[in-house]
Amino acid sequence: MSQPTKYFIFLLTFLLTHLIFTKVGNSIVASENSILSVEKINFKDNLIFVTAKLADGEVREFLLDSGCEAILLDEKLEISNGLETLPIKVHGAFGKSIGLITNVNFIEFAGIKFQNVPVVQTDLSRIQKRFPKVAGILGKTIFDLVSIEIDYSKGFLTLHESEKVARNLENTKTKKITFDSSLLSGQTPLAQGETDFGDSFFIFDTGFRGSLLVNQNENSENSPKNIKCSGLNSDIFASSVTLEDVSIDGFELEQTSGIYTDRLKPLVNSNVGVVGNEILKNYRVVFDYPNSALWLTENTERF
Repeated sequence: MSQPTKYFIFLLTFLLTHLIFTKVGNSIVASENSILSVEKINFKDNLIFVTAKLADGEVREFLLDSGCEAILLDEKLEISNGLETLPIKVHGAFGKSIGLITNVNFIEFAGIKFQNVPVVQTDLSRIQKRFPKVAGILGKTIFDLVSIEIDYSKGFLTLHESEKVARNLENTKTKKITFDSSLLSGQTPLAQGETDFGDSFFIFDTGFRGSLLVNQNENSENSPKNIKCSGLNSDIFASSVTLEDVSIDGFELEQTSGIYTDRLKPLVNSNVGVVGNEILKNYRVVFDYPNSALWLTENTERF
C-alpha cells in the first residue's frame, strides 16, 4: 500500500471517529454501543418538533408527543399503500381523536427507517392553526420501538437500542422512574406517585408545554379556571396551584407551580397527573418505554 493511500485511510478513520464522538459525546448513556442515531430538534413554544419522511420521500415536520397513544398523520396526506383502513379512537392526556388506522411502508425518523408502521390519519386542523407546517404527531408507537433520549438544553435527540440502554444506565447517577406496565397495556405508560392532593399516577408528556397538571380535588371546585390548555380536539380550562411536595417513584419536586382541572380524563380509577416540558426541559431524559422506564439526569445548563 502506497504512503498516500495509508495517509488517506488514516485521515478518513480519524474524521469518522471524530464525527461519531462529536455526535454522541453529550449522551447520558454510559456506553456508546446502544446509540443508533442523533438528530437535531426544534424546541419552540415549549414543544419538540422533529422532521421525518414517509415513502414519498418528502421531509415533513412532526410534533414529538410521548403522551399520545399513536402516530397521527394529517388526514389530507395521500397514503397509497392499498391497505384497508379501520376507524379507531386515539387517546391523549387531553382528550381523544377519531381517525382511520392503516399501515405505512415506512417512516424515516432521525436517520432510522421504521418499516410497516401503524398510523392513524385524523383531523389535525386545531394544531395546524398554531403550527401550519405540522404534518403529524409521533406518539407512543415510535417510543415503543426505540429508547429516545432528549437533551433539551443542547437541542439534540438520540435514538438507542432499547435492549442495551437499560444495562448502560443501571448503577449510574441517572434517576430511574419505573412505569407500572400492568395498569394500561397498549396505552401511555403511567408512573405511581403522590401530591398534596393524595395518591396519583403520572404521564410524562412531551406534548404538554406546561409544568404539572393534576386532577382537581374537592377543595378546589370554586377556584377560577382562567388557564386554557389546548388539546388535539378540545380545550381544558384550569386553575393555577402551587404544590408543596410531588413524589413520582422517588423523583421529588418541591414548591412546584402547576395547574389543576376537573377536565383531565382519568385513565385508571385514580387521579392522573401530567408532567410536561416546563419541568422536563431541565433534565436530560431517556424515554425507555420498551423497558417500562424513564431516566432523568439534571442539566447543568438550565433554562
